[in-house]
Amino acid sequence: ELPWALTGTTGGLMTFFAVFYNSNSFQRYNELYKVVKRMSGYVVEVVIAMRCRVPSKAHARRALRYILASNFVFIYGREGGALEKEEWNKLKAMRLLTQQEVRYLDTLDCHAAEKSIHLLHWSLEDICAGIPDWFDKHDDLVNGMYDKVLNIRHCQAKIKDTLDLPMPFQYFHI
Repeated sequence: ELPWALTGTTGGLMTFFAVFYNSNSFQRYNELYKVVKRMSGYVVEVVIAMRCRVPSKAHARRALRYILASNFVFIYGREGGALEKEEWNKLKAMRLLTQQEVRYLDTLDCHAAEKSIHLLHWSLEDICAGIPDWFDKHDDLVNGMYDKVLNIRHCQAKIKDTLDLPMPFQYFHI
């Protein structure tokens, strides 16, 4: 039988590491929650700005479809890196992407995170195309809209980096 006096140090260390690990896990969860909420806020702000500066509803809707599809592609890709047929079908069913767009994106030889960047780029192209030539394409609201789309990409990168953060070395030895 093991004397309880010998377990004091190891038990204390185990308790410390368990509390430390739980605290770090909760901090990561909170950080992810904040980033996802921030990303959602940027989408709403882009929509508001497009209503003011992109008179072409067709371009504005397509840009928004691409932004939303980018977020879905990014999230779907976190599971395995590549999207399966079922996930592409969901994007088509939600009418975020057309068959032609899915076919093109599916043929790209890159990770889903990079495909999400393609979609954000397409959204910026549509925003630019939807602003009339006579309008100043570099006024503060338009530049802010571009910044918001790029901030969505920054949020995706932050999510990826946080989820890719490995378990601390010490936990492999507990």
